[in-house]
Amino acid sequence: MKAYLICIIVSTIINIVASKMLKKNKKKTGIFLLFLSLLVVSVIAGARTIYVGTDVRGYVVRLTNVFKNSKGIFSVYMRNAGSELLFSVLVYIGYYFRSMSQLLFLIEFAVALPIFIYAYLERDKVSIPVMIFVFFTTMYCLSLSMMRQSIAISMCILAYYWYDRNEKKMAYLTLLIAVLFHTTAIVFFSAFVINKLFKQNIPCLLYKSAA
Repeated sequence: MKAYLICIIVSTIINIVASKMLKKNKKKTGIFLLFLSLLVVSVIAGARTIYVGTDVRGYVVRLTNVFKNSKGIFSVYMRNAGSELLFSVLVYIGYYFRSMSQLLFLIEFAVALPIFIYAYLERDKVSIPVMIFVFFTTMYCLSLSMMRQSIAISMCILAYYWYDRNEKKMAYLTLLIAVLFHTTAIVFFSAFVINKLFKQNIPCLLYKSAA
């Protein structure tokens, strides 16, 4: 709990400074600070033990054990149909760090990166600190266990950004990536339909209501 609170406080302070830098047109400094905040979020998640988050043992530890006796990622995937392809690939890449902490860092980085990108792109509509704080209160703890779903949700939010700006190819490509992390992401296609019918930016509306 202490680590979680420290993570929120430190990240929020950095995000506030980053937001101010971006408003002053100090883009490089602002982006650097956002990346620093992203690292804080990922490092704290990576520092946990394998007993924090039930899916860590169910998926990450299980997959890494299979990698020890496998020749490649696709043979692992075929032997572990319960884990979506891109999550298997991500764990396969992280496995070669030879450190569970670094692997968990990589997974959390994959969860948070789309959220930080979305926050940066939508900074003129909703403040970055508010959007990242909503991420902390709604997704961060969940992502320590439900890793595949969390990556998929983050990618869906980013996909919606592209769709809302009529960048349909980018939107569908990002949604496809989300589905390859967790198949249930396909239901997010309904958000595209709602957007088309009502012309409302759903993620921004949710962030504003949560704030």
